[in-house]
Amino acid sequence: MHRTGFTLAELLIALLILGVIATFTIPKILNNQQSSQKKSVFIESIAMLSEITYHARLDNLGISQAKTYYLNRINGIKICQDSQVEGCWPQSDATLPAGQVTQGGALLANGATVAGISNGQDLGSGELRDTLILDWNGASGPNTVGNDQIALNICYGTGICAANGNQASGTVKALGTSGSSFNLYNEIFAAN
Repeated sequence: MHRTGFTLAELLIALLILGVIATFTIPKILNNQQSSQKKSVFIESIAMLSEITYHARLDNLGISQAKTYYLNRINGIKICQDSQVEGCWPQSDATLPAGQVTQGGALLANGATVAGISNGQDLGSGELRDTLILDWNGASGPNTVGNDQIALNICYGTGICAANGNQASGTVKALGTSGSSFNLYNEIFAAN
């Protein structure tokens, strides 16, 4: 009786081919998964901030009420009056523009962090705005604006915010011109 089957050499060649295929596909799969996660966190976080900003505009929010208004409505697992001291922004001070870490912030339910929530700036003529920093992956690195962080201009007054291309009231818009986070923001929101 003659048995047929694979030889050891054939099995080793098959395993080598599978190893080569895995070497090229696994990093792509992991990169696509991270990109998909980043995109969903961006969409969820910015949509939430946009909704709060839109309602702030409808509620004719005053400048002295902005911080409390945002912190009461944000979907976070931890809300902080002072982001750095209370642990809502675990990154170092150097990752935010001066003074923003001592403003309000939140650890969001999706793992992102946001800081810089204040009573904003009254620029006159009904123009009320603030600048927030969103870090899509929280405390995980590299914690740099443009890479995993993005600066967002929120406009909630009755006037049109002159910054960032005459931004409409009740809207959130990215600040800056470069970096992977800014590019992703444009990819997701520029067409809308």
